[in-house]
Amino acid sequence: ISGSVSVGGVFPVRGGEFTLTSAGVPGVTVSSSTDPTNPKVGEQKARVATIKVENTSSTDDVNLKMIRLRYAGAVSRSNLSNFKVEYSGSLVGTGGAISSNDLLTLNFDPAFKLERGQNRIFDVFADIAPGTRSGSNETILWYIEDTNDVVAVSTNYGYGAVVTNSYGNAS
Repeated sequence: ISGSVSVGGVFPVRGGEFTLTSAGVPGVTVSSSTDPTNPKVGEQKARVATIKVENTSSTDDVNLKMIRLRYAGAVSRSNLSNFKVEYSGSLVGTGGAISSNDLLTLNFDPAFKLERGQNRIFDVFADIAPGTRSGSNETILWYIEDTNDVVAVSTNYGYGAVVTNSYGNAS
């Protein structure tokens, strides 16, 4: 297809000018809380972790959507199941099985709202299989490997919060 049409106007074409402003992004700090007491072999709903999440923003609430823990314990991951997350005795999240690369994803559905300046302590519970070995070398340990393993979203802007990770480590 071809044609010969002349184009006229004032070039270059310009639109209105815009000024960008900055917006404060909320932050959350994730840390461990009270260590759980030693769970027992065969125990149902044993507390296996506690997670403290603090909204460090003074201007914005956040919705906590997901926390991914890396498992570093000696107890076989197949002996831990039925993961549940509670806040003040109420169920607020669940997790599937620990993956083959030792990750446990805890989903908050619906998202858990953390108001500005507030912190909450979440208890993670699991069932421990009756056939699990016991002893001082059989441990259940968790850490958060990366700040991407925590998803908290600003309620004002819909953007992810800046995460500070103070929860455990791989050692």
